[in-house]
Amino acid sequence: MTTWSTVYQGAGWEFARSLSTESFNGSPAKIPVKRESAMNDDAERTAIAEAGKAFWNAHESGDADALAVLVTDSAVLFAPGMEEVRGRDALRDAAQQMFAMMTIGDFTIIEQELEVRGSSAYELATYSETIQIGDGDATPVRGRYLLVWRKEADGAWRVDRNLFHFITQAPF
Repeated sequence: MTTWSTVYQGAGWEFARSLSTESFNGSPAKIPVKRESAMNDDAERTAIAEAGKAFWNAHESGDADALAVLVTDSAVLFAPGMEEVRGRDALRDAAQQMFAMMTIGDFTIIEQELEVRGSSAYELATYSETIQIGDGDATPVRGRYLLVWRKEADGAWRVDRNLFHFITQAPF
């Protein structure tokens, strides 16, 4: 049996993942994460869940200004088919352009994992939504996203990194 262990570090956070060859059986496997229970405070998870609810409500309602309040000044968006978008103002502008050309509806998180590490956290999920381009028909899509959350000096949790992709064909 071969075992790999990797430690990921960032500004004020660290987590480790380990994986063995026994995990590979042809189907997706959950990768065990070493947990430090003191850092998985229920209050922080609840605060992130509330911030996430506001973030996805702004996304679904097409409110670029509300979305911008929920990201850090240095936030980065990695979206399919476009260059990375850096900074709160640039994200607001990109969201306004996106919301001007499409309507998003029926946003649902299908499966979610949230891991809190001090003042940082990551959220990994599968989602579904409908996208309507202009006056066209609404198209159901599925995708995955990774959000990196950061707790800022004011105590608010904000999205610092947003990476997503579509599992199904994008309607554009």
